[in-house]
Amino acid sequence: MGKTKLVIRSLSLFLLLCLTQGQALATRLPDPLKKAVQSAFPGTEVRIRLDGVLQVGKEDLFVPVIPKDKVDLSSDVQLLSKIPATNPRVLVFNNKWVFIRLIKEGDKLIFSLPDGSPEDFKDKLLTGHLPPDLIVPQGMTTSEEYQSLIGELDIEVIKAEKQPEETVEKTETAEPIEKRDGTVFLTSPATGKIIVMDGLEKSSELVTDGTPAGMTCCNGKLYICDQTKNRILVLDPVAKKFLDPIALPPGASPKGIASMARGKFLYVCETAQNYVSVVEIESGKALMRTRVRPGPTKVAITPSGYMLLVLNGQSGEVTFVSTLNQKAVGFVKVGELPSEVLISKNSKAAFVTNRVSNTVSIIDIANRRVARTLKVGEGPTGIALSPDEQLLFVANAKDNTIVAYKIPDYTKAKDVQLPLDVEFPSKIMFIPGTQKLLVTSAATDTVGVLDTETMEFSEQPRIGCTTDNAIWIDKAE
Repeated sequence: MGKTKLVIRSLSLFLLLCLTQGQALATRLPDPLKKAVQSAFPGTEVRIRLDGVLQVGKEDLFVPVIPKDKVDLSSDVQLLSKIPATNPRVLVFNNKWVFIRLIKEGDKLIFSLPDGSPEDFKDKLLTGHLPPDLIVPQGMTTSEEYQSLIGELDIEVIKAEKQPEETVEKTETAEPIEKRDGTVFLTSPATGKIIVMDGLEKSSELVTDGTPAGMTCCNGKLYICDQTKNRILVLDPVAKKFLDPIALPPGASPKGIASMARGKFLYVCETAQNYVSVVEIESGKALMRTRVRPGPTKVAITPSGYMLLVLNGQSGEVTFVSTLNQKAVGFVKVGELPSEVLISKNSKAAFVTNRVSNTVSIIDIANRRVARTLKVGEGPTGIALSPDEQLLFVANAKDNTIVAYKIPDYTKAKDVQLPLDVEFPSKIMFIPGTQKLLVTSAATDTVGVLDTETMEFSEQPRIGCTTDNAIWIDKAE
């Protein structure tokens, strides 16, 4: 009898050990995913726990959300999105695994997506689950909306306070602006030149031997679309020298480009092919291509980093592309020949000028709809928000005017006729740290500097050629 009890106890202990080991090993990350995780934090120590949780540095914990559908973890795994690019809260991999950083608030560790996360991404995330063998960190809590991920884990669920709804027109009050030192770079598609302005005076020009179009600054480098050469020019803005370009597929005809200031990727409109490609900066290779509506010409990324808005000139539409999976998640009709797109700092509203329709479409980004259509002057092109986001400025190319509208009712506040030396305005851009608006000209060899407080042109620097796009780069960049 004693021997029988001993055997039963031994078997019970053996089974318990087996089950415990099975649970501990259940969420071990395979090597391809481990490598991808390590590469997401270069120069930082990353420990991968047995339950799949990442410990980054000394304190940060990233909890995995395992996708519902079984995926092949033995194949090549790549980091798809890191949001935001610096001090990230969300990691998304191409095998559908997502890691979410726990945010410390007092004695709590909060599990949640950042504000502004796309609803469709959240819906897909909620079909997954946390590791069943998760060693729950002390103080880990989440809200009711994430309860479906928990399963039988002992995680505190708190009720989220309901926030009052905001309208798309409402903007946040900006902090006082401070004067900054920087350089302006202008494109001249007609001459194939990049014009450099220091102190609002032309200091030099660079020849591209191509057709420069859209520009973006990322990690201190300037990236410029070259339509005719099917490439992305890379410019060192300090040395003012071109580096090795990034080649694109033949016939791509890139026109629009966007990036996060400290990101790893470029989002490029392949205008002739109806694609938006994701180019990894480090390798210079296109990782993915997303089919969008016809004629993508411009692209902008929300400050939150979650969504791309692509202007489709041929179809008069805007395509929404999620940066979390690089899929087109919707589109909306705007007006004929959308020309420029601008996004508010809170990532809630976008403004699109429609050159033929003589309108500005005001888009509710979260709900992917046109919230309002504003009738403006003839041939609207450039668009800008005042530093405090209380005024919307629209450049009307055919009227040769710039008109300011009050937000949120969009009544006309003030307007000004452009000087004869600055006709057919294209890009308009606030010079950081000032209330001055830089105005490029597609018809003359001069740019204008408009003082928006007096609505007078304080300066008209002669450039020597027509200009289209403009970008400011801080000296600190």
